[in-house]
Amino acid sequence: MDADATSTLHKNGVSATDDSFKYIWFQDHESELKAIYTGSSFLKSSAACDNVGLVLESTSFYAEQGGQSSFLFILDMHIYFDLAVAP
Repeated sequence: MDADATSTLHKNGVSATDDSFKYIWFQDHESELKAIYTGSSFLKSSAACDNVGLVLESTSFYAEQGGQSSFLFILDMHIYFDLAVAP
């Protein structure tokens, strides 16, 4: 996500993702969907077959930085339904 996209999130009141859960191993946690990103724009909702990025309220994964590659992960759910950003 580029600086313009991050700025758009901030202007819309979306706080930075809480990544403190990356220090707590072997513990599930719930999170809220804050934004859906296509790589060039944000969506309010998305169909199950769309290829999108999800901006979550919290995560247990490290963000990409300093040459370290980001993690790819699978959400522990089957998305056979539409997604919508939490109000």
